[in-house]
Amino acid sequence: MGQEHEVLIEGVSKRSTEHVYGRNSQNSIVIVPRYAEGVELMPGVIVRVAIEHSTAGSLKGRLLAIDRTTDRMNVQPIKQRFSIIGNAPTLDRAIEIAAQVAPTDLSVLNTGESGSGKEVLPQIGACLQRTQTWTVHRRELRCHTGRHH
Repeated sequence: MGQEHEVLIEGVSKRSTEHVYGRNSQNSIVIVPRYAEGVELMPGVIVRVAIEHSTAGSLKGRLLAIDRTTDRMNVQPIKQRFSIIGNAPTLDRAIEIAAQVAPTDLSVLNTGESGSGKEVLPQIGACLQRTQTWTVHRRELRCHTGRHH
């Protein structure tokens, strides 16, 4: 109890529509209220949670903070660097999530149809993870690897 965890929100709880669930870096399921700070927590958002209760199958906590570093991130520089073509909102959101998760030790399961480009998201994450610095400026991600492309 009282421990703080970084949690990647995955969806609405099966037991209560007033709660969402996600996973922490140990892959434990963490349940938090769905609405916090006047915002509905959506899949893909990373939050900081204080654990208040635990059961055999999950942890329950209260929201401490929402990671807002990639709110409406400009993903165009990432798309250009990795030659990603397409402007679907779901594609942009997948890139945002890859950028959010990269500097953390959270695990992500990347699924999709054959030929959909699933291999690119881990490359994005690896690039951002390897960097000595990565920053978000004016909602634009800049990835510095020391190599010029």
